[in-house]
Amino acid sequence: TINKRAITVSAVTDTKTYDGTTSSVGAPTHAALQSGDTTTTFAQTFDSRDFGIGNKTLTATGVVNDGNSGANYAVTFAPFATGTINKRAITVSAVTDTKTYGNADPAFTFNVGGAGLVGGDTIGSVFAGALARAPGENVVGSPYAINQGALAANANYSIAYTAGQFTITPRPLSITAANKSKFTGEALPPFTATYAGFAFADNPASLTGALIFTTPATAISPAGTYIITPSGQTSTNYTISYVNGALTVTQGAGLIPIDVLTSITSGGDQLPPPTVSGPPSLPIALAGVQPDNATGAGTQGSGGVPGGSGGQAQGGSATTDAERRRNGSVSALVNIINGGVNLPSGLTQ
Repeated sequence: TINKRAITVSAVTDTKTYDGTTSSVGAPTHAALQSGDTTTTFAQTFDSRDFGIGNKTLTATGVVNDGNSGANYAVTFAPFATGTINKRAITVSAVTDTKTYGNADPAFTFNVGGAGLVGGDTIGSVFAGALARAPGENVVGSPYAINQGALAANANYSIAYTAGQFTITPRPLSITAANKSKFTGEALPPFTATYAGFAFADNPASLTGALIFTTPATAISPAGTYIITPSGQTSTNYTISYVNGALTVTQGAGLIPIDVLTSITSGGDQLPPPTVSGPPSLPIALAGVQPDNATGAGTQGSGGVPGGSGGQAQGGSATTDAERRRNGSVSALVNIINGGVNLPSGLTQ
């Protein structure tokens, strides 16, 4: 009878850094084998791949190379229960990020460096929680620090964290002058504007400065279209763009331009150039001559204005230009009103 040789294969202590495996670099110990037999297949492994200090069990495995598949030996495997797997050191660096004032914060991201993730580990499987930034919503005050917040790795990793920066940039805001209209001679209308782009509960009062409007038009500007230019407000949270409006000036009803006065004649004698007085925004009467009430048949001038009192053709002879001058104002004949000339009833242009 040939009995099996009894041997004990004992695992030995081992310490390693987490690598995502249960492998151990330690070599189990055992009694001497018979000459020619080897133990090249003996090895030991940790009970799990996870972190643990002084509490990891290592177990030996393998067979004796005895030419008989190890059947010549009765092998007892003895574990060792105080192995260590240390945490793997990694770096976590927040990615610099930005947003426009008024928008929601993006999801903050990070890069992993140092020894890196191993063993098929991913950011999703290793990390929980999220980065958090320093509070603040204004452009002034940024960049804000992106801190580690609640972000944590599982027990197999230790983190060295590097903060990032989060910048808030101004939000576009447009201020558009409203289109307006008026008649010639009227005062300029009140100018207004609309705002587009406010965030949060912001409103025009949130801006610095007062909104002002400029236009080349005046109360006595002739008919036409004039630019309304808004300006004057600023903000650190907004990039303001101004959009011009248009002021449309229209000739008043029943009016003719002042510059045609030189073509208005009475009795064949052209009226002298008018002299205007008074504020431009108010009706202005001509200071000049007025045709006398005439007796007999009146005359028709080349400008189409009939002779006689009030412009009506009546009997009698027409007065001379000198006589008309002596008689005073022509305000009964024509009036400058709202930047034009108003013809009394019965007169034609």
